Amino acid sequence: MQQSDYIKDPNTYPEIWTLPFFTDFNDTAKKILLSVSRIRSFEHDETITKQGDFDPWVYFLIEGTITVIVNQESVAEIAEHGAVFGEMVLIDESDRSATLISTSATRCLAIDAVLLEEFEEQEKAYFLSDLYRLFAKVMAIRLREADDEISILKKEINHIR
Repeated sequence: MQQSDYIKDPNTYPEIWTLPFFTDFNDTAKKILLSVSRIRSFEHDETITKQGDFDPWVYFLIEGTITVIVNQESVAEIAEHGAVFGEMVLIDESDRSATLISTSATRCLAIDAVLLEEFEEQEKAYFLSDLYRLFAKVMAIRLREADDEISILKKEINHIR
């Protein structure tokens, strides 16, 4: 993995402005978020996160493709520009629930959740509510997808019986 320094000048990385999640933030919130963010680059077949490890980073995919592995089983692929992963660390501070491996050259905006917590309450107010709203939308989509998969699996089980 290669990573940039924390982002002091947002114009250094113009590709981050194309991430869909930034549309919900005002300029002050963007500046605060980027001050605790880095650009992380991964080569093909490089581990981004490992199931069971604690890792305080929240990621937004800029480019590339990632395979999600749970209990040594490939369960999903992340390829959508702007997709968020690792967000649960901000919600429940738990260990990683999956291993993520880059399946192509991959670049992400990585936000350091530990440093987010160090801001004063006034500064946090600029971005945390918007960030949590974004995470709620992501989790709602994932929950609907899981519900659909459960429904399909139940039908398949009933058909086998």
